[in-house]
Amino acid sequence: MPKKLIKNIVLIFVFVAALLILSSCMLRWVTNHGKCIEAPDFTSLTPAECEVLAKESGVRVEVIDTTYVRSVRRGCIFTQDPAAGSMVKKNRKIRLVVNASVPRKVSMPNVVECPVRQAVSDLTSKGFIVGRLQYVPGYDDRVQAQLINGKNVAPGSTVESGSVVDLRVGFDPLCSTTSAPDVRGKRSIQAQKEIKERSLNVRRPIYDSSVRSYADSINAVVWRQTPEAFTTNLTKGSEMTIWLSVDPAKTGLE
Repeated sequence: MPKKLIKNIVLIFVFVAALLILSSCMLRWVTNHGKCIEAPDFTSLTPAECEVLAKESGVRVEVIDTTYVRSVRRGCIFTQDPAAGSMVKKNRKIRLVVNASVPRKVSMPNVVECPVRQAVSDLTSKGFIVGRLQYVPGYDDRVQAQLINGKNVAPGSTVESGSVVDLRVGFDPLCSTTSAPDVRGKRSIQAQKEIKERSLNVRRPIYDSSVRSYADSINAVVWRQTPEAFTTNLTKGSEMTIWLSVDPAKTGLE
């Protein structure tokens, strides 16, 4: 083989190798390969406070939506994506949902005459919070009245989004008991929904010491419940208690 041809082949290999090395270096520089940081917790902060924390932490933030939750300070961040504690690349954009300063006004749906399961599902899907199930003598085990702050609310009335709606339900003596659902491993909102769909009330959820922030309370799951799952012959309207945690040792998420 001519020396000139061999020389050209070697030069080609050297050029290709150099090009691959350069491309790898550029890719690492563009993607900040291997340079990950922990996403800070922006929940419960104002957008202005988020900007300061984001700059200090090496990430960016963007408010993408608003909602209204009564339990969260108005005008502060409700949720974020990626979640606090996630490993993200430097300069990553964190998407934020802020809790509105003024709740939206919405039309009150009509769940009167609906079975409890349907009423709970309908109200929850429309952003309302189902409060107490108040059982009174009735004839068909259906919702007899929908109340906010103890007052009847007519369908179509304008109310604040996120309002707590109590339901007065007819108590059918021939169908007065229910069973406890298994809500272990589920987050608080979903667990409470399923409990109320079984015609039971929920005591105030109990969070353990692993729940240290609002973000933790959102991500916490039920690790213990009483009565235990599938307990039968519970009187409708009686109460369940749930314990929540983000500790993998309790939640089984290890």
